[in-house]
Amino acid sequence: MRARAYLAISIVSVFVLLAACAPATPTAAPAKPASSAPAAPTVASQAAPQAPATAAAAPKPAAPSPTPAPKIKRGGTLIGVDQSAADSLDPHMDSGGCGACLSVMYDGMFRLEADPATGLVGPKPELVASWEFSNPTTVLLKIQPGVKFHDGSPFDIEAFRWNLDRMLNHKKSRAKTYVEAVKSIEVVDANTMKLNLKGPTAALLANLSRGMDPMAMVSKAAVEKNGDDGFLKHPVGAGPFEFVDWIEGNKLTVKRFDGYWEKGADGKNLPYLDGVVMRIMPDTAVVMLELKARTVDFMNEFEPKDINVIKADSDLAYYELPHAVRTIPAVGFNQFKPPFDNVKLRQATQYATDKEAIAKALGFGLAVPAYYPWWAPGVIGYDESLPKYTFDQAKAKSLLAEAGYPNGLNITFSVVTRIQEQRAGEMMKNMWDAAGIRTTIESVERVAIMAKMAALEFQVGAWRGDSPPDPDVNRKRLSTKGAMNRSMVSDPALDKCLDEGGAELDLKKRTEIYKKCQTILFEGGYSLHGYALKVNRVFHKSVKGLKDQWIIPDFREVWLDR
Repeated sequence: MRARAYLAISIVSVFVLLAACAPATPTAAPAKPASSAPAAPTVASQAAPQAPATAAAAPKPAAPSPTPAPKIKRGGTLIGVDQSAADSLDPHMDSGGCGACLSVMYDGMFRLEADPATGLVGPKPELVASWEFSNPTTVLLKIQPGVKFHDGSPFDIEAFRWNLDRMLNHKKSRAKTYVEAVKSIEVVDANTMKLNLKGPTAALLANLSRGMDPMAMVSKAAVEKNGDDGFLKHPVGAGPFEFVDWIEGNKLTVKRFDGYWEKGADGKNLPYLDGVVMRIMPDTAVVMLELKARTVDFMNEFEPKDINVIKADSDLAYYELPHAVRTIPAVGFNQFKPPFDNVKLRQATQYATDKEAIAKALGFGLAVPAYYPWWAPGVIGYDESLPKYTFDQAKAKSLLAEAGYPNGLNITFSVVTRIQEQRAGEMMKNMWDAAGIRTTIESVERVAIMAKMAALEFQVGAWRGDSPPDPDVNRKRLSTKGAMNRSMVSDPALDKCLDEGGAELDLKKRTEIYKKCQTILFEGGYSLHGYALKVNRVFHKSVKGLKDQWIIPDFREVWLDR
């Protein structure tokens, strides 16, 4: 009983911390009536050790509001923009470039979103209708009945089993580390799957949620018919929209899936929209012009310099996700090849970086220095008393000499071709040059830079990071075999520490373990982040019902009031 209590409390605690003082999203979706699908469980019900976590009965309708909600309008096409392109439309293989591009087509096991009533962020039913921890290493998952993929094939227990097996065992799977805690999969009956875990796993539900980019269900029939390569050209999910066309690096077009399983507030099947077009536009200045011209409806994250202009526009809505932090840039070093196999050189670069100046110059009053890479306020283990790198050019020069470069050295800094990373990269270059680390900026498209880093064909690389819903995500980012370990960090002590944190069910013990992990990360100088700011959304006020899957926009309940 005690172990079960620890498990439930640990799963929930991070979401409670992250959602503290969370404001309501200005375009919250209208409340839905009870339907044949089970209602989402509350966070409190998940925490109760005596009653296993299952989907709860639908709550009684709230008293009518004095001001009736606007009538939902069906139809229309949303034009959205993201700065980053997806490198694959197969979620199990994609590196997480354009989350919205996948979210429109795929459903996953769980959603990871804020409860409008409580503000708490946590797992909610999606294709898994309910779940139960029978003990700390066994979870039963019941699937939604009657769900079909876009090709008409059923999302049945065999399709579910096959997806989990593909995530675990496909050689190209980027979902592997999210399910690595699973020891075995058992089909219990036509609606129930049993996951036997290798050990207690505090972050299991967070890891299995669709807030993690790769955790979506794909059509088994489509993959078997067309193969992995053919599936990329004709992706098939069970989400609210089905694939129409993809111009790689340019735009994705999807249309309403008439057979979608979930019903909206009007009693009819979701989605409300006829379609979505997601355009890839790295230049936010161009996006701003298109927003004003009403040729674009939605933008996933604007630069701080533009926010005051956006807030002054009466046609635009702006809000910040209360639970998610973006760090720009996230910098990694190739520690497997000279010169950055030298810890003192990595540390010199850290001390040569004036994060206060970067945050002030590029944050426009909205950013703060990111002193603790991959951790942010509200994430388990975050502690501002831990050691951190502060700007000290004399220390940087001293360490540079100790590293064997008393006269400095020349390096190449590979930066993603997005304006925010480029501006931060230029500031870092000037700081590093002054310390004797003479830097050449190499601007590289995002998909290409990920490939370069995975192949260890870089010296220093910069992209953008974000705070995790649970620090166990950092095992994917920072452990030697992590699927998201873009800069190829490899430290056995850090691997062990992150594994211990993921397995510990006691919240206090978990917190102390993750403090230790951050200390190891600091001592190795493995990651360097510039400034941190809240993830934001900008859209026309005609866009209603927008939700989020952690940091991924969710359009299933969006409708256009125009």
